[in-house]
Amino acid sequence: FLHCLIAWKLNFRNQLPKHPERYTKYADKLDTIDMGTTSFPVKMKDISKIEKLNALSISVFEWNTDENCAIPIKEGSDVGDKIDLLYVEDQDTAHFLLIKDFNKFMSYRTKHNCSMFHCRKCLHGFTSKVSLTYHADR
Repeated sequence: FLHCLIAWKLNFRNQLPKHPERYTKYADKLDTIDMGTTSFPVKMKDISKIEKLNALSISVFEWNTDENCAIPIKEGSDVGDKIDLLYVEDQDTAHFLLIKDFNKFMSYRTKHNCSMFHCRKCLHGFTSKVSLTYHADR
């Protein structure tokens, strides 16, 4: 979880290291995210605390393999920078994966070749940022 947040922060600043999938690339940056008293592994209920401590809006999605679609399981706080994570679990383990570009992640929903802008709450796609902003403000 912490590595996802650090990778997001570096991606946001265009400072991702070579081989960003290697967690060792983030060892010197572990103190840049305030985890408070949160213990590892991070539980879904702890994400709100981390959002407040770091002024972040963390949305979490899971992939439904039966329906072949994304499902929102935790809405971001709408305060601060937006981070999107994919929650993946099997019988033994669970992981958070960073979604670097939410609109590309959601592109499976349309056959259009144009860019789409998706709402993180209802997953509806819009053809312009203006339409998405209007939708979000309602």
